[in-house]
Amino acid sequence: MLAVIDKEKQELALYSTLPAWFLFHERLGDCGVIELVPRTQVNGSNPGVDRPKDCGAEAAAAGRRRFEVDLGFPITVLTVQELADKELLKRKKDSLRRAIELGAEGARFAQMGTPYFWWFNVTIPGGYVAGKTNPDGYNGGVAWFVGACRDVHQLGRMMVGLAPGLMSAALLFKEAKQTDLLKSLRESMRLLPDGSVPPEVQKALPEIYGDK
Repeated sequence: MLAVIDKEKQELALYSTLPAWFLFHERLGDCGVIELVPRTQVNGSNPGVDRPKDCGAEAAAAGRRRFEVDLGFPITVLTVQELADKELLKRKKDSLRRAIELGAEGARFAQMGTPYFWWFNVTIPGGYVAGKTNPDGYNGGVAWFVGACRDVHQLGRMMVGLAPGLMSAALLFKEAKQTDLLKSLRESMRLLPDGSVPPEVQKALPEIYGDK
């Protein structure tokens, strides 16, 4: 999150920085400077939030590139006056919690090597136009990005990250005697890198590893 404070209005605007994940997944090797750009004024147009803008090579970053990350309008705005409205504050907290969850999911996928994340691709001016903040939380819509693995190393990391979920599903299907569903996981689980499925689990799943 990026917070922008208006002291005169006693207002706190929270911006989502999720669009910066584009750089991690697509331009990490080129990236030298990241500039976060929140929208703080309404100029008549409201384009969607897209990939960061490549502003060219940056001398201060050894020739690597500078990127401007458009954050759109704030996803949540809080004022001092609203702190007394417990119901409104609860709804805003609930929506903000969802935004934080989306960020946490993106971070987990990145750690797994999976090129997937959510971001707010549409934001609306909210309080900047109507004179009040959106009572139902973040302003706008959510989209997702899924990309291809860059190389075999990243693919291996991603497959290792998938292993716990596939193992748990297989054991569940076995316990529930859903043989067809269990066998449907066979080819996927045998793609997992060596060492990602413990021998004890393989032994418990002869339907998948019996002839290995």
